[in-house]
Amino acid sequence: MSIIGNQNVRYSGTQSRQIKESVLDTIIDTAPMQTPLIAMCKRGRSPKGIFHEWMLDYSGAYPTTSTDIHTRGEGDDADPMATSERQMLKNNTHIIGRSWSVTHTQEIVDKYGVASEFDYQAAKQARLLVREANWALLNSTIADDASNVPNTTGGTNRTMAGLSQLLDVPSGVVANGTVPTGAKGANNTQAGTNLAATDITGIQKETWTNGGVVSGSLQALANGTEKQLVSELFAPSSTITSLYRRQYGTSEANEINLPIDLVVTDFGELHFHLDQAVPSGLIHAFDPEFFEINVLRDFEVIELAKTGPSKHGMVEVELSCSLLAPNTAWTLNGVA
Repeated sequence: MSIIGNQNVRYSGTQSRQIKESVLDTIIDTAPMQTPLIAMCKRGRSPKGIFHEWMLDYSGAYPTTSTDIHTRGEGDDADPMATSERQMLKNNTHIIGRSWSVTHTQEIVDKYGVASEFDYQAAKQARLLVREANWALLNSTIADDASNVPNTTGGTNRTMAGLSQLLDVPSGVVANGTVPTGAKGANNTQAGTNLAATDITGIQKETWTNGGVVSGSLQALANGTEKQLVSELFAPSSTITSLYRRQYGTSEANEINLPIDLVVTDFGELHFHLDQAVPSGLIHAFDPEFFEINVLRDFEVIELAKTGPSKHGMVEVELSCSLLAPNTAWTLNGVA
């Protein structure tokens, strides 16, 4: 019996461009899109113009000596107390937007995972806009317009103060009056080389002393490294961060729990959350009851007029934010 040698078999490796490509007809985008600050805070009153203002009346520290008590004698006549001036705080509205352009050809040709390139870009840019808004609500610094509109000369565009600046109450945030020190949020720097429990309990105590722990808890935001430091700080032994917390008796296998998401202090609870908008070396804490987003123009997709064989689009939002009680928030700097 003879065997014919199969020397000239036709196989796929040599048939260039003859076999259809095998491509998953979808698009995968796993870029970080979490917006914890936006998710936790609430919408407040919409601004009536490009500035937003609110009133603050801080009655001062708790009595500490007998001289702080207004003791009266029997039959004393009325002696009206001097009243303090209320403070007016302000913030600018901030326009955040993104734009894109798609040719008619790009809209028509077959593309993997996309029916309409214009609609795909609209959805993508809208997601990115929300992410940028989350960053600005935390980190933006206040600035007034210093250019012609539209800005074609490289001047300064109007921006809002974010949470981290509002708790400090700089002069640009004060519309009227003088804000007492106790009405401002604590802005402390880590005391030693390494983060210590006293850094966190100390700033929380200062906030409580100033009346800022109203609901009994604050929400703390930290980036990855700083959140990990908090978890290691509260390991079973402060000097042995590799001694892990074990959890027994669950329906699953025995677990090793590394994160610390809740710290209960004598001065209220701290709920920790990961937020990539927080810069390195910082931890922010706030009470969502007193931090509001104030939207002048809501998130909108704008299809612009055509200019030749292409389509243009924009997505924009104009918003501000208000920290109604600055002493309900704090920032810990130099965390390492």
